[in-house]
Amino acid sequence: VAIRLTPAGAVHAALQLGATDERNRARWDSLPPLTIVNELGDPKPGATVLLEGIGTATKQTYPVLAVQRYGRGRGLILGVQDSWLWQMHPDIANEDQTHETFWRQTLRSLLEEVPDRLEVTMSPSQPAPGQRVAIQAELADSSYLRVNDAALEAHIVSPSGQERVTPLEWALGREGVYTGSFVPEEIGAYRVEVVSRTHADSLRAEPRVAMVADRGADFLNAEMRAPLLRRIAEETGGRFYTPASVDRLPDDVVYTSSGVTVTERKDLWDMPAIFLGLLLLLGLEWGYRRSRGLV
Repeated sequence: VAIRLTPAGAVHAALQLGATDERNRARWDSLPPLTIVNELGDPKPGATVLLEGIGTATKQTYPVLAVQRYGRGRGLILGVQDSWLWQMHPDIANEDQTHETFWRQTLRSLLEEVPDRLEVTMSPSQPAPGQRVAIQAELADSSYLRVNDAALEAHIVSPSGQERVTPLEWALGREGVYTGSFVPEEIGAYRVEVVSRTHADSLRAEPRVAMVADRGADFLNAEMRAPLLRRIAEETGGRFYTPASVDRLPDDVVYTSSGVTVTERKDLWDMPAIFLGLLLLLGLEWGYRRSRGLV
């Protein structure tokens, strides 16, 4: 297959081999073709194809390089097995750095968002007075392996400057996850800083802020976000309604078999009413046959 940039690949940082867009695309077009042994399937809805291959004989297009976010990370798949030809092919000069540049930039693009060893999240971030705020911390060691035997505590500073310390407990069954909570009473910004201590070292997470207001986030951000709702409806096969079009809702609500259906099966012998009914029928038949002299 001859390797070609897709529109998304042309602007991706990992695939920049030239100083300008024209030189970059020309460099990719000049690279020797590669081979595909295990053909990739169709890209998933969330995947982005950066490189595609055009079969030199079939002229069919195949995905070659695709990326997709996975959780807080990023996954990448390269559907060819001989990218070394970009270094060892007779048409490639010995001093050419295309192969090295491609792999160096590709790996670096996967590691551009390395998480901290101690990460803290709070929910909700805009609570109301008296509303409990949940704190969750995720802890890893220097090798980024989850740590379960650490001592964590949250230092919480109120808007008036009063500080209190809340211990965080390990969440059983969740590797490296510690949880705790506090209830804000004052209006203003609460500053939360989590500190962890183990037998090896100690860490201090970046401070987090909970903004406490008379009314929580549900009141402050209660406006309708129409673009988001329209996108959700399009991606999930639903429909978006406004006050002007809501009168169509009763007509659009129809039964669909795509929901959750629970099927319950029972043996006839496990149902006393049917069992007794069968015994009654057999008894009636036997009595009828006996009355007619058939038995």
